Amino acid sequence: LLSPQLRNEYQELSIVVSNTNHQHLSQNFLNTLIVAEDKRYLSHPGFDPIAVVRAFLSLVVKQKLQGASTIEQQLVRTITSAVSNKFSCILRCVDFDSRESR
Repeated sequence: LLSPQLRNEYQELSIVVSNTNHQHLSQNFLNTLIVAEDKRYLSHPGFDPIAVVRAFLSLVVKQKLQGASTIEQQLVRTITSAVSNKFSCILRCVDFDSRESR
């Protein structure tokens, strides 16, 4: 189902994640970083539907842009160059989240 290019990007992303050495960082630091960047990190499927609705309502009602990106979305956008829109990024994050452990 995945294109060869997308399959290669996931493999590269998995390699980067698994090769990242974060053992020198304290668990308290990592927990703080996660809470600051993505409050519902442990409960969403790669994207945060609550944040997406909040950002959408903010745009419609207040005409103000708000961020709704999760840690996975930031990672996918940073590593893959083919993400052209939010919906595509969300699909990739959901797929990535289903393949990788937190």
